[in-house]
Amino acid sequence: MIHVELLTVPGCEACVVLRKSLLELQEEQPDIFVEEVDVSVHRDRALHYGLMACPALAIDGRVEAVGAVRQGKLRKMIARRREAVASSEPEDGTRPAASLR
Repeated sequence: MIHVELLTVPGCEACVVLRKSLLELQEEQPDIFVEEVDVSVHRDRALHYGLMACPALAIDGRVEAVGAVRQGKLRKMIARRREAVASSEPEDGTRPAASLR
């Protein structure tokens, strides 16, 4: 599952456009979980990511974009993250045990 956080503020037109694109992608790709976070209410998220502008997009806890994002670029970001997750997991689908060193 890929966790996508859409960080928004009320009245942001670019936020609305990005939300629509993300919801379309979520319908097409069920391994995407989209969470919209209003940073005017949840200021701790904005501080956590060091955000100064919205919209912002964090994928699996890492800010990938700030500002408007075209759907083609959004698809590429999701695909890159999906590839990174797939390459870090063993072929049998299990996760490696944590090292205790």
